[in-house]
Amino acid sequence: HGMYIMNTGLQGLCETVSPAATQVGFGEDITTGCTQKFSIDELKKFCLSDSHSLLTNITTKAGTAYLPFWLVQNYDLVGIFGNADPYDRSQWLKIHFPLDNQDRILKKREWVPSLQRCNGAWTSLHYRFLWTYAGNVQNPQAKIISAQIDYNQNYLQHTLKTASPSETQSHAFTTTVTWTYESGQKSFVKPPRPTLLFAVPHDIFYPFQIESSGIAPFFRGELWWCFKFISTMFCMI
Repeated sequence: HGMYIMNTGLQGLCETVSPAATQVGFGEDITTGCTQKFSIDELKKFCLSDSHSLLTNITTKAGTAYLPFWLVQNYDLVGIFGNADPYDRSQWLKIHFPLDNQDRILKKREWVPSLQRCNGAWTSLHYRFLWTYAGNVQNPQAKIISAQIDYNQNYLQHTLKTASPSETQSHAFTTTVTWTYESGQKSFVKPPRPTLLFAVPHDIFYPFQIESSGIAPFFRGELWWCFKFISTMFCMI
């Protein structure tokens, strides 16, 4: 079990990053990132290419997203409780993925020569978890009640003003994990009164009669022992 996100790679270089190397602990906010160096031409290719060594294409209901491989994650479920059974689907919560919403509008990737800027680049990944406590107030259990994973688009701009087009500039990419606690009101549940273990005939006290003012003194003791005897017999059966 466990969930992992990208690490920082060797010397913080994105091209050396492992996408699943940093373990995420319950309730721990994490930010990790890396930088990738591009010259102007390299940044332009990274921006516009449909097939690039650093990009992974994923198809969603919103369209095709060209993601840096170090941001790609394949989680779609998260355990509701810490001891979730991996073979029991009911113990797992689906992670909401906004890119699977056909109403989500993806920014068009475009290169702006005058600004040496790439618009619509995928630069960050965000996990958001909403959790609370559930169960007995004397022994509460942490419970995840909502989960979301989302990728964000931004721009990457080459700002170095040099005569050499081969000079490189570093651009940052990040992954974050945030946990939000939902403090619900405690509610006390009073269990219903237990019912009789068995049903008895309506004429079980025949030939005795129970008057509205109570059982006649002469029969009170007799009725008690009779009822006790019958109850014992039912239990033995």
